[in-house]
Amino acid sequence: MRAADGQAPPIGHGTASHGGHPRAAAFCGFEDSLPNVGDVAEETVRSSPPRVRPRPFVGTYSHVIDDKHRLVIPARIRECLDTTVHGEGFYLLPRPDGALSLWPERTYEREAREIEPSLNSSPQQIRQAEEIFSAARLVEIDTTGRVLLPHDMLAAVGIGTRVVVRGLGNHLQLRGAVYQRERDREAPETVREAEIH
Repeated sequence: MRAADGQAPPIGHGTASHGGHPRAAAFCGFEDSLPNVGDVAEETVRSSPPRVRPRPFVGTYSHVIDDKHRLVIPARIRECLDTTVHGEGFYLLPRPDGALSLWPERTYEREAREIEPSLNSSPQQIRQAEEIFSAARLVEIDTTGRVLLPHDMLAAVGIGTRVVVRGLGNHLQLRGAVYQRERDREAPETVREAEIH
């Protein structure tokens, strides 16, 4: 249909009883044949989650585990934590070299999906799944930035009250302070220099 002056009416404007407003048709029981492009773009921006690339965990920190086996996550590490990206806590995983790995909840779960066993898994894959899943514990960060570390897990890897927390990019590593000092002394000079820089 053309307007009285011979020009085509604007897109989204018709002669229905809603007075030609592009959104009024929906309230009157009609649907617009073409949505308002500006509204669609605005809705897309509102509904699309921001693309977040979290900062890596870096640095080395000396801390103390209190008598209730609680560890304060270093402030610099907490600044890098985002619950939408990392989740609400950490999965603890003991390592055979005397360390505890602390994997952010969502990072661990994303990585773990790649090694979940299936009916066709080989014995080696089953052993790997046993090491990754059966030994892991999930701990939450409380409102003061502390995590409760299970005593049996600390004892199993020989970690006492004084510890060193190290950032390893996508997760954290926890070692006993004495063990870490001995390990650093035994490390080649080039390795120590690389860790400092």
